[in-house]
Amino acid sequence: MAQIDLDQELVDFLRANESLTGETPSAFLRKLLQKRKSKPVEKPRSDKSDLSIFLRILREIHEQSPERFSAVENVRGRTRVYFSRNPKAIESSGQSTFPVEIPQIGWWVTSNTSTDRKRAILEEVFRAVGSSFEDRHRWLAEFAGAKSVGIEPGGPPEDDDPFKI
Repeated sequence: MAQIDLDQELVDFLRANESLTGETPSAFLRKLLQKRKSKPVEKPRSDKSDLSIFLRILREIHEQSPERFSAVENVRGRTRVYFSRNPKAIESSGQSTFPVEIPQIGWWVTSNTSTDRKRAILEEVFRAVGSSFEDRHRWLAEFAGAKSVGIEPGGPPEDDDPFKI
């Protein structure tokens, strides 16, 4: 018989159902699968918005190099402030900026920008904090939803080339 690991929450749910209905966990799961087969399969909805991924990547960048993260203050638009430790600084730089706190790091970022602008902001942040080519590529691929990510002409800079001998 095959075995799988389950979270404790699922085990508790299955045990509670067993005591209520008298069905074994296997019988209960089979019944659920039969009901599911009779319903049209819906594509699961992702709860990961561009903004939540953007915020998580910014938090990861901060965790990787907290001493260099303050360089993001220099990442700005023509008139807009994108990053600040104070949301009022972002609000006062334009209309409808909607500052959002980057979780757990004490920095705020403007949130009312297009996906393309968020990507451009990330690219500027990577340069400002000195992220490696591999990290930039991984984060941009994640932000793009694992779609194709443009590689800089000529590949990574010489000093970041993983194949360099």
